[in-house]
Amino acid sequence: MSKIFLEVDGSYYYKRTRLGVGIVIREGETIKKFAGVWDTDSTSIKAEYLSLINGLALILGTHACRKLHVTMDCQPVVRQLQGHYNVADHLKPYYSRAIQLLSLFEYEIEHKKRQYLKESDKLSKKL
Repeated sequence: MSKIFLEVDGSYYYKRTRLGVGIVIREGETIKKFAGVWDTDSTSIKAEYLSLINGLALILGTHACRKLHVTMDCQPVVRQLQGHYNVADHLKPYYSRAIQLLSLFEYEIEHKKRQYLKESDKLSKKL
């Protein structure tokens, strides 16, 4: 069975109170890209969680494959999802939803520096 590669990034601009998400889904030779924007008062960590949650929801709705490799540039979120860092109270709803969706997959998650995630970073900044 094939594996899906999910690359996500979130961005938040406090001066404009806009949150952006960038999502890149790769399965074999197929690449799908998504960008989203919300007008909200938020944080960059919430933006990262929302990019992951939305990416997972897209995959669940459009792919039968349940093997997943997730890549993010936000080390705190990756470490929280791996169980290495504690989760702040205001992030627990996002963390819980992400864990709930991830539990539907056989997955691995890794942190990579932003320069290696150029596509999702660019999509997240389409504000």
